[in-house]
Amino acid sequence: MGDQIELSLTLERVDAATLLESLERQLEALQQIEHADGDELYSAAQREKSAIIPVIMALESALRASRSH
Repeated sequence: MGDQIELSLTLERVDAATLLESLERQLEALQQIEHADGDELYSAAQREKSAIIPVIMALESALRASRSH
């Protein structure tokens, strides 16, 4: 997986929700690119998805946790 970093970030709940929505739209666009375009864009979409998915998962988890408090 390569070198990893740990990131700590504090956001207002509304900003986290907005960021999550934005990243989900970006992920959908990347998935469309994967299915519609050539090999070069497919590879770029795969790299971007690999970066976006963990952030989406972390945001979803944080928002669920904050709802239960």
